[in-house]
Amino acid sequence: MNQTNPFFSGARADLMVAFGTVFAKEHYRLLAIGAAFAAAFAFIWVPVATTPGNDFAFYFRITPWWNYVFLLLFAAGFGFMLPMQVYLLRQKAPPAKEKAKGLAPVVSSALAGIYATAACAGCVTTVFSFFGFGGVLFLLEYRLPLLAVSLALLAASVYYTARQIAGHCPECAVVSPNRQV
Repeated sequence: MNQTNPFFSGARADLMVAFGTVFAKEHYRLLAIGAAFAAAFAFIWVPVATTPGNDFAFYFRITPWWNYVFLLLFAAGFGFMLPMQVYLLRQKAPPAKEKAKGLAPVVSSALAGIYATAACAGCVTTVFSFFGFGGVLFLLEYRLPLLAVSLALLAASVYYTARQIAGHCPECAVVSPNRQV
């Protein structure tokens, strides 16, 4: 009895259609690569720039290996998400409320990536000082579960954006992937 779960086969099909549609165009591929590199640089630069006495050498010396894994995952997710959102915005003319909703995953991905790069308590304290002492302690204590939830939300954002592009979201009224507006 070798049955495939219909959700996963449908999700894979939606992702393949969306990636094939969006990344078939060179300018979207270049945007994805540029966005991923820019995000990776920003995720490293923000803790370095906002923590007094920090520099790139110190950051790379104190950052654990698993932090680079999160950094790369968030940068890649940002690289996928931004061109897909740009594609969606070009395929339809949504109201301002819809545009803001569409850019929420991009902003969320960027903020989660910045959090993932804060390797030391000093960096977290400096970058997220607006949360206050209790908030920073909470972030430090539950860092890995928060990062896992952030990755899950990023994956869900990519999936639901892919569903829109694949034309499986009747509420979104996205133009078919093979037609231009």
